[in-house]
Amino acid sequence: MLSFLLIIGIILCIMTKKNNYVSHSCEPKVGDSVLNDNKKCKHYKSEGKVLEIISLDGDMGKVIKYRVSNDGNTYKKGDILIKTMDQLNAKN
Repeated sequence: MLSFLLIIGIILCIMTKKNNYVSHSCEPKVGDSVLNDNKKCKHYKSEGKVLEIISLDGDMGKVIKYRVSNDGNTYKKGDILIKTMDQLNAKN
């Protein structure tokens, strides 16, 4: 069942126009560039390089730790942010 869900997650990741990440199926790698595209987040439009991918306890998913490379009202270059994968998109 888990492998079926992983396959579905990968297919959805490929088929959607947005490339938001999904734990266990469509994940970034350390060094990848990311963009926060969650309009409801106070760090919306922050972007940066992935420093670490952190697994949550109990197999509840993963979060991404990244160093911010731009400035905004609630973040600045050099800040370290941690976000759930669904809030981040691959930055091209």
